[in-house]
Amino acid sequence: MKQLYDTTKKLAGKYSKPERPVKRQRRQANH
Repeated sequence: MKQLYDTTKKLAGKYSKPERPVKRQRRQANH
């Protein structure tokens, strides 16, 4: 379930803005 949520977040970030949000979310996912 966590992976699915992460993927959705990544997709949303990609659609919202090009690279910045993706990097931000990746950092949060690691924590």
